Amino acid sequence: MKKISFILASVALLGSAALTGCVQDTQPRISDPTEFVLNTPALSDNVYILNSASTVNLTWSQPNYGLGLVPNYYVMLSQYPEFKDANGEDSYTEINTIYTSASVDISGADLAAALQNMYGWESEADVPTTPVDIYVRVRSEIPNYEAGTILSNIIPLSCVSYFVVTGPDEIWLIGQPEGWNIASADGWELYETEQGSKIYKGAFDIPAGEFQFRFYDKLGDWEHYSIGSQDEDASIEISMSSGKYNGECFYDPDTDAAGKGSWQDPNWEGGMVTITVDLNDMTVEFIAGAVAAEIYIVGQCQGWNIEGDSMPLVETPAGSNIYMGTYTIAAGEFQFRFYSKLGDWNYNSIGSQDDDAPVDISAWMANGSYSGACFYDPDTEKAGKGSWSVPDWAGGDVSMTVNLNDLTVEFTTAE
Repeated sequence: MKKISFILASVALLGSAALTGCVQDTQPRISDPTEFVLNTPALSDNVYILNSASTVNLTWSQPNYGLGLVPNYYVMLSQYPEFKDANGEDSYTEINTIYTSASVDISGADLAAALQNMYGWESEADVPTTPVDIYVRVRSEIPNYEAGTILSNIIPLSCVSYFVVTGPDEIWLIGQPEGWNIASADGWELYETEQGSKIYKGAFDIPAGEFQFRFYDKLGDWEHYSIGSQDEDASIEISMSSGKYNGECFYDPDTDAAGKGSWQDPNWEGGMVTITVDLNDMTVEFIAGAVAAEIYIVGQCQGWNIEGDSMPLVETPAGSNIYMGTYTIAAGEFQFRFYSKLGDWNYNSIGSQDDDAPVDISAWMANGSYSGACFYDPDTEKAGKGSWSVPDWAGGDVSMTVNLNDLTVEFTTAE
C-alpha cells in the first residue's frame, strides 16, 4: 500500500505542476489606446463670445487604456483644419492648463489668451471684431507611459475674442519645503522680472534641512516642464555656506523626464532665500536672505521728477512682485503713475492706461478706496503712460499696493 500511495502522490504532483504551467496571466495591463473621441458641442453652430466671465464646455470619451487610469488631457488649438500650415509643418498652441476630467469648462480668458498667442495679436486693435474660425483637438497622455499618447478627432469652433492684458509669466518651486506637491503650489511662485524677460525671481523661507527642490513652468505633470540641476532625476549637492550659489539649469519641456535633477544643501540651517532663474542663459542664482525690489511714484506729488526716488513702493514680501507704500499726498497733488526704473519717461511706466492722459478716480476715492487695472510693458515705448488723478483731492495719507503679477492697483485712504 505504501508503494501505491507514493505513485498516487507523484501523479497528483505532476498534475498540479501541469495545471500550474497552464495558469493564464490575468494581471491587468495598460493597452495602447485606439479610440478617443472629442464630442462636438451642442452649441458648435453658434459663435462663442469670449470674455473674462464666459466658458466653453468640451467633453470627450476616455481613451480605451484597458484600466481605470486618470490620463492628463491637453486642449490643442489651431487656425488650420489639419493642424498643419501651408508648408506641412505642425502649427498649433495649447491651453495652459492640464486637465484630468473628460468634461471641462475652458475659461474665456484662457481661450482668448491662447488665440492671442496663436495669431500673434499684440494690441486690442489687432483682434478681429468678427468671428474667428478655430480647430480643436485633445491630446491624452498617461504620465510615465510614453506609448499611451493619443490624439482625438478635430472639431471646428467659431469665436469672437478679445485682447487679454497678461502679466508676467510664472514658474513654481516644487520640492521639500512645499511638500513635493505637483498639483498645487500656491505661494511658491517665481515671477518674470518683466513680461517676456524669461528671468524669474522669488524669495522663500526655507526651513532647516528642507533645501531640496527644482522648478516647473506648468503644474500637474512630473515628467515634463521641469527646470532642474541636471536631466537625471537625482539631487546635486550644493553649499550655501558662502551665502550664494550660481550654477546652470536644464530645461526642455518637450522631452520626457528632462531637467529632473534637484538642488540640495544638506547643511542648510533655515532662512530666506532669494532665487533667480534665467531661462535665456539657463542659469540659477540662490542668495541667502531676502532682497526686496522697489518701484517709484512719479507725479505731481513729487514734482514730476523722473530721476526722483523719494517715494518708493517696496516689494512686500521680497520676491513677491507686489509693491506697497503709504504716503501723504498734499491737497491738489493727487496725480501720479509709477516707474520700475527711473530716468526715461517713455519706458518702464506703470500707469492707469497706455494713453498718456489721466484717469479720474475721484468717485472711488471719495468712498475711501480704489481698485483697478494697471498697464505695464517696459519693452514697449510709451506703454502705461496714463496717470491716476483726483482733481479735488483735499489732502491726506494714501496706502498703495501695486501687484505686477495680475497687473492691478489698490489705493486706500489711511486713517
